[in-house]
Amino acid sequence: MRKHWRFVLVLFLFLAAASGAALILSRFSPTRIKLPPCFFHELTGIYCPGCGSTRATRRLLCGDVVGAFRYNPLLVVLLPPLAIQIVLHFYDLWHERFPYRRGSLTVAFVYLALVVVFMIARNLPFDCCEWLRPPAGPCP
Repeated sequence: MRKHWRFVLVLFLFLAAASGAALILSRFSPTRIKLPPCFFHELTGIYCPGCGSTRATRRLLCGDVVGAFRYNPLLVVLLPPLAIQIVLHFYDLWHERFPYRRGSLTVAFVYLALVVVFMIARNLPFDCCEWLRPPAGPCP
């Protein structure tokens, strides 16, 4: 057990954070918290890849996947594969595989490329790219 102390520590911290988040969400509705607007968008007028992700996360916490997709489609699409990558990382850590999976760096570069393409596409001035931009106003 001594050689797996990091894994146990990370697992404990994750479970503690998830329990804390569940406790907070049971007391407070995520849609009633007023959040500030995106600083990058306010400063430049350009939508960053994260614009709308807070409101998308709020919608996901309420169980509204379609509403979350409206605010930030990239976040909703990348969450499942990212979760799989995290599970595989901990699997490799548990089995003491060093270095980790060979494809991990390639997957990271693919994620980075998707984020850059998403940022460029959501700021194009065409009507076909309108669905990539988050709706204005507070999260309902």
